Amino acid sequence: MTTSALRLAALGKTATEANRASWLMLIRGAEELTERHEAEYFAQVPKDELRIDLVRALESLPDMYREVILLRDMEQLTIGEVADHLRITREACKSRIHRGRALLREYLQGDNPRGEKK
Repeated sequence: MTTSALRLAALGKTATEANRASWLMLIRGAEELTERHEAEYFAQVPKDELRIDLVRALESLPDMYREVILLRDMEQLTIGEVADHLRITREACKSRIHRGRALLREYLQGDNPRGEKK
């Protein structure tokens, strides 16, 4: 998925892309929430703002992590399919997904360890 497609999803141009972006943020992100106030905060933020934040977070990822996140979570490919598509091992694919999600979580929670700007 291209950056322009992500921007279209952020602008709500297609329901499918918008639902996928919301799903990624609400489901995958909710799995990692550890404190109640974070969950309450995300429940109160309008979906458009979440979508825009998610697009920015995805754009901030290095290409190798963005690719696996988009293929796995947005295109809903299996780990094996993602690994085959990118010509990497399943283990490398799993590692990139884990690291990419961790970077997304840090960005969305405001913990930018490398001094990156939001």
